Amino acid sequence: MDAITRAELSATPLPWRERMMIRAYRLFLENRMFESRALYEQLIAKDPGDVDAWYGLGDAWFHDTIPAPARFTPSLRAFKRALALDPGYTLAFEHVSAILALASRPRPNLVLLASDSIAGQGESGGKYDEPAVQAAVARARAESIRLAQDWVTLQPATPRAHEALLTALLAGRDFAGAERELARFRTAAPRYPELLVDEARIRVAQGDVRSATTRLAASMDSLNGNDLEQLRGANDAVERMAAAANLFAYRGNVARAARVIDQTSRLRLGRAASDDEPPQAERDLMQWHRLGELYSAVGVPAAGMRRVWESAAESARSSPKEKRGKALAAGGSAAVGLLTAPRPDAAPLKELTAMSGEQPVKEVRALLALQQADEAGARKALAEPEPTMSMEKPGYMVFRRPLAAQAWYLLGDYDRALSLLESFEPDQFSTTQFDMRWGMVGRVRLLRGAVLEKLGREADAKRQYQLALEQWEDADPDLQTLVEEAQKGLARLEGRS
Repeated sequence: MDAITRAELSATPLPWRERMMIRAYRLFLENRMFESRALYEQLIAKDPGDVDAWYGLGDAWFHDTIPAPARFTPSLRAFKRALALDPGYTLAFEHVSAILALASRPRPNLVLLASDSIAGQGESGGKYDEPAVQAAVARARAESIRLAQDWVTLQPATPRAHEALLTALLAGRDFAGAERELARFRTAAPRYPELLVDEARIRVAQGDVRSATTRLAASMDSLNGNDLEQLRGANDAVERMAAAANLFAYRGNVARAARVIDQTSRLRLGRAASDDEPPQAERDLMQWHRLGELYSAVGVPAAGMRRVWESAAESARSSPKEKRGKALAAGGSAAVGLLTAPRPDAAPLKELTAMSGEQPVKEVRALLALQQADEAGARKALAEPEPTMSMEKPGYMVFRRPLAAQAWYLLGDYDRALSLLESFEPDQFSTTQFDMRWGMVGRVRLLRGAVLEKLGREADAKRQYQLALEQWEDADPDLQTLVEEAQKGLARLEGRS
């Protein structure tokens, strides 16, 4: 942001087009997307062949906070126009691939109605398993593969092009094609240690999570310092390597997942993020964010969450006021995790609220109220309108649906709790970057099992407990309490039958 501000201050001697581009990008960085788009549209009106203006317009739609269907159609069209003007425009390829990937999921929230039109799944008028929705998924997958193949043809040694094609092929369940693409890229660009994660992705997509995790662990152990050093400062590659933590978290191998996060945090920043912030400080913040997300997702270890929160809180206390928010946000997920852990501790979250002056999301406040046996307060919190997304202040990651489901379960509304847990499964999660939801799956299955028990659906409940135990078959000792909870649920149901 400092760099673009300096560029704007020194932009007066520049031609009108360059001044407008700088101003539009500054508005984009300030999250003033409507104003940013207005400037890009002025540039396009003056020169319809301005490829950078078309890309900027698509980007300002893509990153807006309005609902996804309303922004993704104009975004998709602008990016495709940029590609028509410049077929090798890498960032446009990347963004179109991201939109199509969302529409390619087995249970999509977005559907591709035509090659450049996106609608919300509800707007399409169909349920996930209806022919029209599945036809839209097939359309998105075919378009995604075609686009990625074009990208790979133009830029055969570009990692992002490889990742786009591999992702599209896996979404389309073309496993042989995915194996061929991995072999092709290894030949075109052999010095990429993060490709071992791609091997695991292929096995996971085929349903072999156990083997994928075992082999990935062995491959990660075989890497030496020189292998990893190749990634330093190459943040895209580091993010792909960080995705290894997803599988380890899913399997309950929390210590190994934490080790991946530690390694990738050290590699992520090869230089200072800004003139006044040394890379070590940025690395610490990133590591606290990621470790807090990991531990709060899995639910253990409490000592790890407490260590993350105390480090972030201490950093906040010693930071200037204007930087305090970033440090507190780095510990936010850990504070929420301690509240929702097997042995809840609300003190860090209360400390976070007092230090930041910001209230947690309504689902967290509902759980706080329930800890105090305040059902009315919990219902009042859950009934609040949905908050408007804001990018103005530093934030931390929580996934609200499982938290809301936990609150409604405790309130006795089992149908609502179950609906909130629908589709919370790995096929909806990222495999190309760290995604804390992988670590939440086991606990979601425990909660889903408990809800199904209450609804009298014993066979379905039994299956959820079995799935949790299968994924945790070689989990760290820290998860023993959760494993025992699944074992007790299964024994309880088998005793009844």
